[in-house]
Amino acid sequence: MGLGNILRKTGLCITLTVVTAATILALGTRIVHADNKEIIENNLDSETKVEQVEENPKATSLFPSPNVPYRIPLHRSPEEQAEYLYEVLKENSYSKLETQLRRYVPELEKIDKEDIEPLDDIIALAVKATNPEVKEAFDLMIRGGRRGGGPNTELQILFWLAEQNEFRKNDTLALAIAMVNGLWVTMGSHDVEVKVKEDTNYMLGFGRETAEWQETLGLSYNLDNYPLEAKVSWAWTGNYAAMGGRDQHLPSFKNKRLPLWAYEWLTVSELDKMRGNIIGRGWVSGDVDSFMSLVEKFFYFSVAKNWIYKDGNEMILIDGKNTINHDTSNADFLFNFFLDNGYVIGDCGDETTLVDALAISSGIATNAISIRISSEEQTYRHFYNLYFDPRTSRWKAYKGHVGRTMYPLRFWNSRDIPIHIYVHKPPVDQRRYLEDTDYTKPLYTGKTVYRNDSYTVHTLQDALTGGIPTDIVKRWLLY
Repeated sequence: MGLGNILRKTGLCITLTVVTAATILALGTRIVHADNKEIIENNLDSETKVEQVEENPKATSLFPSPNVPYRIPLHRSPEEQAEYLYEVLKENSYSKLETQLRRYVPELEKIDKEDIEPLDDIIALAVKATNPEVKEAFDLMIRGGRRGGGPNTELQILFWLAEQNEFRKNDTLALAIAMVNGLWVTMGSHDVEVKVKEDTNYMLGFGRETAEWQETLGLSYNLDNYPLEAKVSWAWTGNYAAMGGRDQHLPSFKNKRLPLWAYEWLTVSELDKMRGNIIGRGWVSGDVDSFMSLVEKFFYFSVAKNWIYKDGNEMILIDGKNTINHDTSNADFLFNFFLDNGYVIGDCGDETTLVDALAISSGIATNAISIRISSEEQTYRHFYNLYFDPRTSRWKAYKGHVGRTMYPLRFWNSRDIPIHIYVHKPPVDQRRYLEDTDYTKPLYTGKTVYRNDSYTVHTLQDALTGGIPTDIVKRWLLY
């Protein structure tokens, strides 16, 4: 919400604070409204006090506070207002963000009056932040939000979110959603861009609703309180789409536009329905460990055969396309197949995709991981999810998957065999993300994964069951 609206709607009182000369001299006389009365601000030297508006702690739009003494000049042209806001960024050590917004967000190439409020909201989110993760998120978007000479699609999505939503103070959820979805716009057709705009706005609303739902139920986990890396993992609904080998996976579109059908195939649109099913089955749990255990035991580790493993060349029709019936990376298909048939088909990658989507619907952050044992292996031995446990601030894996990873080694009589783990990274850094997608190479080193070769059978089993500290996983996922 822009400053003028805040003043008109809230009738905030007037207080006095000191304003630096650099801010005031930039634009000369400025006029704002408070309770329908005009307040004239003239060019003043740095020692002069001027009337300013008291801060509303629930809003993030630009109005004065002890640390951010400025406000939008309402009676200037949109171009002048934008210049003023850009100056605010530079005065608050955000020169690189100012450059990216000015040069690489298509919606801001030609400023009109409708652009000022979302631009205002983005800048307020940056300069009024008290959580250092906000600055970190902006820095990551500046570094990796554009590929080649194209636009910064991560900041572009943040602008779309600002057009339709009110940002909250320290709104790292909105930032995380923008960070992970830029790649779709970079790679996609115009139809994909339109759909991403719709879907990202939906995700922000769904995320906020999820946090309120978790708080109402008194759960031990709440999406609002997750660290940045967990919010990024929650916001990415593509799971391991960058690493699959089917026609619908991202490597197939390195040199051509990603069509709408592929985007819809690789992302999740059934989150509300999934959450309703979870509630109906009584899977909502007070802690994340219990939820993940319930879901894993019901599907992949079911004694009732709720999961039918497939790994051959049998074909199946999905969304009007014939494809092999495993490694599909289509969470919506897997979920609806389950609703129609009472069981699911596919391999461990499909189970990773479905469980990830179910976790997202419940406000739980997961991230795909895959394992190779021999340094010469050209395929992954097993896929499954890491999940974030807020009670311990650690990332864990369900013990059944950990045991399955180690299963072939029971004959080797050694717990010191090296294990190569591949943590699949959300596309926060688009630079060279899909440069090397030949994951059949031994010890694959592409940018879509973080590879760690330091674990043995013994240490990995302990790490995944006890949990890996989130500050370590943060480096894996975001850097």
